[in-house]
Amino acid sequence: MRPIWLAGLLGASAHGHIQADIRAGRVPSRGVNLGGWLVAENWMTPSQKIWANVPAAKAALGEYHAMAVLGHGVGDALFDAHRRTFITQADVAQIAAAGLNTVRVPVGYWIRGCSMYSGDLLAQCSMFAPGGLQYLDALVNVWAKLFNVAVFISVHGAPGSQNGNDHSGVVDGIHWTDSTTNVQATTDLVLFLVRRYQGASAFLGVGLLNEPGEAVNEGVLFQYYKTTYAAVRKFSDCVLSVMPRTYHQFAGTGSEMGDFGRGMTNVWVEWHPYLIWGFESYSEAKLLGAGIDAIAANIKKWSGHPLFFGEWSFVTPGKTFTNAAAYAVFQHKLLSTVNAAQGWTYWTWKADGDGYGNRWSLRDLLRRMQYPVTFTAANAVGTSPSLAVLQVNGVGLTAIAQTQSLAMDTAWTDTFGPLVSERWSYNPSTQQLQSLLTGDCLDGYMEPALARYVVHGYHCDATNANQKWTISNHQLVHYGLCLSLADASVNADPTESKRMEPCNITDTAQFFTLGQEIARVRIAMLPSRVLSSKLTFDLPSQSDLTQRWLFNHVAYTVSNVGTGLCLSGNQNKAVRLATCITGNSDQRWRFNPSTSQLEHVQYDGFCLNTYNTPSLSPCRTAPDAGAWAQTLQIEWLSYPQLTSSSYT
Repeated sequence: MRPIWLAGLLGASAHGHIQADIRAGRVPSRGVNLGGWLVAENWMTPSQKIWANVPAAKAALGEYHAMAVLGHGVGDALFDAHRRTFITQADVAQIAAAGLNTVRVPVGYWIRGCSMYSGDLLAQCSMFAPGGLQYLDALVNVWAKLFNVAVFISVHGAPGSQNGNDHSGVVDGIHWTDSTTNVQATTDLVLFLVRRYQGASAFLGVGLLNEPGEAVNEGVLFQYYKTTYAAVRKFSDCVLSVMPRTYHQFAGTGSEMGDFGRGMTNVWVEWHPYLIWGFESYSEAKLLGAGIDAIAANIKKWSGHPLFFGEWSFVTPGKTFTNAAAYAVFQHKLLSTVNAAQGWTYWTWKADGDGYGNRWSLRDLLRRMQYPVTFTAANAVGTSPSLAVLQVNGVGLTAIAQTQSLAMDTAWTDTFGPLVSERWSYNPSTQQLQSLLTGDCLDGYMEPALARYVVHGYHCDATNANQKWTISNHQLVHYGLCLSLADASVNADPTESKRMEPCNITDTAQFFTLGQEIARVRIAMLPSRVLSSKLTFDLPSQSDLTQRWLFNHVAYTVSNVGTGLCLSGNQNKAVRLATCITGNSDQRWRFNPSTSQLEHVQYDGFCLNTYNTPSLSPCRTAPDAGAWAQTLQIEWLSYPQLTSSSYT
């Protein structure tokens, strides 16, 4: 039987796997690359043992040249160990927990084996270490299915090499279009991958060729796209991405592909809008201006198939953006810009240097450096599902160091939800709140030297009275006092910022909630009536489920308990109930306990207005005369994650 707290980590919705919504265009792809894994790159992972006895000049050329030095007797085992450990199910769990819905995974033509080849191609293919397919199988069929993450496979390593780089099938230059055998083998690889995974719920599609260089024959390249598309469409409607040559990734027709394949369906055009190579002479101001603005202008001018930014990064040249405040401005503007694309996957999830501000590593930027502990009957204290315990500032309660700015950027949180770096499980019998990251319990003890309580994580002990907490009505109560934030900043010290104060339900510093809660909604000026599924305010009835609302403070959704429909606000500012769709931007709401308003995430600066017919209108605060119609009371009823019916 699956541990009950694990069930809360799994992301699949009642509507099926997120991949189907991305494929249909209902939800944008927002993800990360699993770079350096099934196509190893020395610059990303120099500490990996696969490179230890390979001369630097050879290692820099990639897998083929490394294996030429190591030989199968040594290299096969080293590459297998790398593939087995560099990316695991725990990584996919963290990716999903960060709110990302897609992984892009680079592969080479050798992943399917070499027995179907002959001549030079057989000799070249046979040099690579075999065995990568089993790990791709695990990703697509198990890990991504389990955590509701779509998998997009990118053909990085094409026979003969399409760009001469270490992440391709390079042997001695760029020779992919020199041979029809190479091109046909690439089509065959795509067909093999689509046939193998077309029945997998997590399989999104294939990038037909990564970063074809300028030396590639454009006519051959475009015909390869057309031929492969036609062959795949005989049996699958999966997403296929096509990519112009390196220096043609901007708005335009012809070589820029704005008019390519007009009649094709489920096709994305892929760009890699890096701001590092070719930008070495740019100042910070120029990167913010001409750099990012050029990307935005090309997105605006684009008229072809949906754009997919398969790779991009916050990395900039040299010593630019060393100041944290300036870097935060750059991050916000770039993220806001790439969000205009149909989809994107950041390069990359992890790399050597994690933990030291490695901007290539999204894992590092989000400070998800510590994998959860393994729980057994001996150390598992919590009995509830995985809980996000959210503070008044919308940031998850944590007892670990937290100094990350990216996940507090509004461009990030509007897309991915609140920063929850540490999740918890609660045991109502022992009243302990256990971290699912460290295994410690939330502990509050009186420190005489400070003359106040100190709140921190400590070894779980059911007999320790310092670890007993009551969770109800938006408060965490301990020794008759309520947990309170002295500083709502995410960068505040997680121990120093926490206080135990006399309980005051009106003090927003004491506002805590779980990821999900059931509540009634009232207008503060008309507390005798509650909002119903008719979107009218009626006299309350204890048995009427249509007067109860499920707030998901992590997914930013509000659904009606009685009807199962979600509160939706569209661009015309109309508010209604509609079928819930995971990731639907119209259905994303965030309750702000400081202002008591229900803010719309997609339409920034707009709030639920209850005057007459509910609608979206500009958010107003007192003394504005219209503020009363937006000032709500969220009457807490229960936390469904703490009721046995929700997780047995």
